[in-house]
Amino acid sequence: MSTFAFDSPAAAIDACRAALGTVGTKEVPLAEAVGRLLALAPTLDRDSPACDLSAMDGYAVGAPDLPSGTGSLSVLGAAAAGSPPPEHVAGSAVRIFTGAPVPAGCDRVIRQEQVRREGRGRAGTERIVVPAGLATAVPAGANVRRRGENGRAGDPIAEPGTLVNAAVVAAAAACGLSTLTVRRRVRVAVLVTGEEVRAAPFPAAVPLRNADARLPVPMEMGSRELAPWEVRDANGPAVAALLARRPYLRVSPPAYVGDDPTLLAQTLAVLLDRHDAVVTTGGVSVGDYDLVPDAVRAIGGRPLFHGLPIRPGKPVFAAVVESGTGAGRLALGLPGNPVAALCVARRIGIELLRHVAGFPGPEPTALVEALPPDDPADGRADGPLPLWRFRPVRLDVRGDENAETAGGLPVATAVDGRGASDTVALARSDGFVEVPPGAATAGRLPYRAW
Repeated sequence: MSTFAFDSPAAAIDACRAALGTVGTKEVPLAEAVGRLLALAPTLDRDSPACDLSAMDGYAVGAPDLPSGTGSLSVLGAAAAGSPPPEHVAGSAVRIFTGAPVPAGCDRVIRQEQVRREGRGRAGTERIVVPAGLATAVPAGANVRRRGENGRAGDPIAEPGTLVNAAVVAAAAACGLSTLTVRRRVRVAVLVTGEEVRAAPFPAAVPLRNADARLPVPMEMGSRELAPWEVRDANGPAVAALLARRPYLRVSPPAYVGDDPTLLAQTLAVLLDRHDAVVTTGGVSVGDYDLVPDAVRAIGGRPLFHGLPIRPGKPVFAAVVESGTGAGRLALGLPGNPVAALCVARRIGIELLRHVAGFPGPEPTALVEALPPDDPADGRADGPLPLWRFRPVRLDVRGDENAETAGGLPVATAVDGRGASDTVALARSDGFVEVPPGAATAGRLPYRAW
């Protein structure tokens, strides 16, 4: 029987979503909206296109203008994009360019390569020779973009929950919009715990609320030589870098706290007062100095889970802390080993923060073809506990015929690491594959890039 509250990362994430709130909304300029979620649907201010437009360079005519056989037409006037259309004279053609408004009385556009141009006539007008059968070859509506064919005034151009990208910006700008109402960025604090942690350069301290005291910071190493047993902080910079890549997150510089339970709880309270989520590293296992779960409980946090059937990262802890607005704020405790911290932050942390940001569902994942490990022991069974395994991999980007499988999937090669603290091997990886319990470590597997 499982000792875990949930039997998979996905099940744990789903349960957390139900307990966590989402951030509010904000109206921002178009350039600042990219990478954030629409909160209100922008709408077309007029039909799109707003009038009939030519889809080609050529000649605008009406059905009565076309000769029954081979014949010629005078070309009177020209229509250009962004200018009002000229008046159409019955029995003639209007020179027209792509994007120009189609004159009244014209219902089709003849492509310029479908006719032969003749020299200017005595009156200084151009003439075109129209071949027989062109009336059939170019029916009404040919090469014309009809008014409103893209959408009618008042239609939404994108639904709430859409991630704003360059395409959404293009549509919004075409509607004359200079701002969009989006979800505000999720404010995320990264808190590194443990007296043993050393960091350089010295991070900025965070003032405590209503007090002159400041949050503690780790011993800064300066220029002195590091003793072999001293631990440099990799987790704070790594987790902050992982999160900061997401435009919908606003990540504060890492803060640091030691192993004092009271100060840890006070620090968490301050950070959660100022942020929508706090991601901690270290202090979530079962040792004497693993104080994060109790500190979260001490400030009113309600645990959602403590421990999941995953490797690395089994001790991961998550809780919801109620805020003054009634929205639950996330406290996510990552393990202290760097590989575990980064894998869990990517697999679980990103999904939970996406929910807080307002995303309507889980992040789409890519499939890769994972090659068999060099060491056959790496494909062994899980042992007494069925675990979901996160295996760092390197993608093959050579671009030759061996870089993709017959199914067109990228090839992923396992990185030969030496455990959850091996940052040297971690640096050679592009992301990781997720291997279900009991499954082989080779074959088609979901992949998440760092």
